[in-house]
Amino acid sequence: MFAVVNAEKIMLSPIIKSEIDMQCPRCHSTQAAKNGRRQNRQCYKCKQCGRQFLESYKPWCYSNDIKQLCLKMHLNGMSLREIERVTEIHHTTVLHWLRQAQSTINNISQSPKN
Repeated sequence: MFAVVNAEKIMLSPIIKSEIDMQCPRCHSTQAAKNGRRQNRQCYKCKQCGRQFLESYKPWCYSNDIKQLCLKMHLNGMSLREIERVTEIHHTTVLHWLRQAQSTINNISQSPKN
């Protein structure tokens, strides 16, 4: 009789789901657990490989208009730090845009002409 009572208690206890149906971007396992929050977004941790990931990633970037404005500021003589103070965009980001523009110009100028 004691075994039957224990079996009934097990059947009546609420089922706690410790694994979430999220897929790990590294190993594609669906065994993930909630792992805190970052900037109001739920974080997860894969139980197989240990990778931490978010449910969804929000791609963010600056518009082409902002990039062109920063490039024009630099061409007009503003330093990267001055551009950073005015636009609140980090100077290394602006430097990256300058290098991208330079490599594009180099590729165009080196392409064979018909």
